[in-house]
Amino acid sequence: MLVVCPLGGRRGARVRELAADAGIDLDVIEIAQETRGTYTVVDDCKGALIEILEPPPALSASEICAFAARALARADAPVVITSGSLPTGLADCFHAEIARAATGTCVVDASGRALAEALCEPRALVTPNRDELSEATGAATSGLERGELADLIRAPSWVSLGADGSVFSPSADERWQLALAAPGAAVNSVGCGDALVGGYAAGIALGLSPLDAAALGVAAAASKLTHLHPAAIDPAHTRALAGTVTRQRIA
Repeated sequence: MLVVCPLGGRRGARVRELAADAGIDLDVIEIAQETRGTYTVVDDCKGALIEILEPPPALSASEICAFAARALARADAPVVITSGSLPTGLADCFHAEIARAATGTCVVDASGRALAEALCEPRALVTPNRDELSEATGAATSGLERGELADLIRAPSWVSLGADGSVFSPSADERWQLALAAPGAAVNSVGCGDALVGGYAAGIALGLSPLDAAALGVAAAASKLTHLHPAAIDPAHTRALAGTVTRQRIA
């Protein structure tokens, strides 16, 4: 795995250390400002947590250009995930640009205007939840059927519906309702979306079909849901759960 990211200061150095410990390669764009801090305060006894997210650093024009060029240059990987909020100064269409430059599978995990720009990009698999889709399209989604949700998107899509599973639409004529046959107790949903996307990308990298990779993503999100800590996923548990994911074709 390779992550293209802007890093700076003491916290940027700490990110490098954590990535090295996890076996993750980084392609770093050095920035002048300090990398923002994100903190999770966990109460294991009560099963509660508080997330604290600092504002992102402001990147200079040259740093923005360097990051954009580096990310686009890396878009030739077999599997690309472009995700998160964009630095100030980077156009809302940047995630869509990455998808257009990608030569393999490209997953866009974004929200707001950046998601709206990617909804019409046929090379992107967009992964909004119901609320993010409503915000990006301006449409009320609460009363829509599963197939109608996919109709709001022209790109391939995977719409998360929380406890109701998800609607996976890898192409215009193929839609699936995915869910766990026997979901476990929900402990903490923070990080489940990231786990969903990561499981899917891992499945594609392993040579699975898109539908089988999506089942692995559902399993990864379900494994995360049973853990309190945001980044906790059990690989063995995920593989076991993948075989229990139900797949219902939507007409």
